[in-house]
Amino acid sequence: MITVEAKGDSDPDLTVIDPNGDVFDANDDNGIDNSLSSLLETTLDQGGVYTLRVDAYTPGGYTITVTSGTPDPNNPPDQPTPTNFFDDGDGT
Repeated sequence: MITVEAKGDSDPDLTVIDPNGDVFDANDDNGIDNSLSSLLETTLDQGGVYTLRVDAYTPGGYTITVTSGTPDPNNPPDQPTPTNFFDDGDGT
């Protein structure tokens, strides 16, 4: 499972594209507290490279947070489990 959140004054919109180039999941405006932030919680169901696309509706900045894996009872949700999404293959 992965969780992707985009917050910012630019009204970010998230899209996950699967290894075949198809839209796998998308979210705009998470619906919580009239927020313009985007939030996705999804399970990637096939091997391969997925692409995360972030679009912004207005000029401004945004912050992206990505977490993955099974929730760890020793690591509360407000402290995401660090994940190396840019593995260079040498195990570091």
